[in-house]
Amino acid sequence: LVAAKLDQVLLRRVNVQLEGQGLKVAGSRGAIIDATIIESAARPNQHVKVDDEGQADVVDSADEEARWVKKGNEAFFGYRGYSAVDTEDGYVEHVEVHPSNQSEVNKLPGIVDALIEQGIQPEGVLADKRYASAANREYLQAKGIGDLIQFKGSRGHPVHPLQTQMNRAIATLRYKVEQGFGTMKRRFRLS
Repeated sequence: LVAAKLDQVLLRRVNVQLEGQGLKVAGSRGAIIDATIIESAARPNQHVKVDDEGQADVVDSADEEARWVKKGNEAFFGYRGYSAVDTEDGYVEHVEVHPSNQSEVNKLPGIVDALIEQGIQPEGVLADKRYASAANREYLQAKGIGDLIQFKGSRGHPVHPLQTQMNRAIATLRYKVEQGFGTMKRRFRLS
């Protein structure tokens, strides 16, 4: 389903049905984008595999696409699941999964392009500071999409107090994407 992008077709069809029933607002004006770490179901057990010709190859796990990532003081073996939800109701509009060691900042244009391909033209995109980059801000501006990506300071260049207030305002709206991740992990044991 994923390789043929049929998962996105099915998700869009479910959303159209929800819109038809009046349960979901049609043509939401914004998208909230975020990612969560999804731990691999396979244990990361590194071993050496030798083929018939005597060539050795180090195999990390039965799950060959999963990768290690460190978040805070913990290391995780798995993936990052990306989700774009509408700003009105928090319904999931798009999902994709990548190895966990791939940076979040590079994924925003692909997610927004996927939304546009599905006929969803967001007026604004909300995202946390992991998506903050000049390239992402320029991309959104070129597409005519409002930039509601939180601001990120750097060493010696703290965030301006007005940007801090903007970050807080954005954080109060982003809970809808976090609810979806929380439900998937708590109730459905997402891994």
